[in-house]
Amino acid sequence: MRVDSNTKGHTSWYFFKVYNIRRKKKIKFNIINFNKNNLLYAEGMKPYVFRTSKMVWSQEGIDVSFKNKMIRYFTGKDEPVAAKCLSFSYEF
Repeated sequence: MRVDSNTKGHTSWYFFKVYNIRRKKKIKFNIINFNKNNLLYAEGMKPYVFRTSKMVWSQEGIDVSFKNKMIRYFTGKDEPVAAKCLSFSYEF
């Protein structure tokens, strides 16, 4: 996770696309390896989502949390590693 190049380190960006999802499906997203200890997600902020049906950005998400999670990487080590993780669900 890197900060926006046009700020002084205050904005983190991530971008991904989800498509071919059946309606009425709930999907959980986990974005790991944030390098900041505290983000507004911990205070209740929701991620921005671009809605192609309306061609607009809006803050959406269900069960949004930002906290340390124990992540097990597939590197041959058995010990899990603590990483900052943004988790949220979205219902399509």
